[in-house]
Amino acid sequence: MTKSDGKPSCACYHGDMEETVGSWQQEGRISLWRYRKAPKMYHGWHFTADQEGCASLIELFNILSSSTNPAHRTISLTDPQEVGADRIFGSHGFRLDVPAKLRIANDLDESGSIGLAANVFVMPLRSEDIGQFADAVRDISGDHADFGVSFGSNDIIINFWWWPNKR
Repeated sequence: MTKSDGKPSCACYHGDMEETVGSWQQEGRISLWRYRKAPKMYHGWHFTADQEGCASLIELFNILSSSTNPAHRTISLTDPQEVGADRIFGSHGFRLDVPAKLRIANDLDESGSIGLAANVFVMPLRSEDIGQFADAVRDISGDHADFGVSFGSNDIIINFWWWPNKR
């Protein structure tokens, strides 16, 4: 199917994957955080997204997984404290590390390292990681959460939680 200008109407049919990745627009709210000096049950990174955020991320993962060229997008994050996402376990006095952005990339040569760089959490994802992350986000969307997944060659654990208003 084409538009009146002769170009395909669906970004997924473009020959240039960069244009498809570039045309992706974030929707919804997405939160990522970790607790500072927390006991073991609070350890690692924590992630959640609302319904719109989940749908938007799944679309991005589909684009990244089908790309044969290196590609990335930087996503704005919602402070988990503003929506109560950091209170999954109940009230606490822990301070949080909350990046402002999340940079997700397809790590085609599997040489990237996941971690916090300045105020951006960088996630170069191998093809299997993209699939695992997409599955985890689908679980969040279906209100199935409270699990952790290991990503990347440095085995970063991300704990996935339901969006706070779902409970």
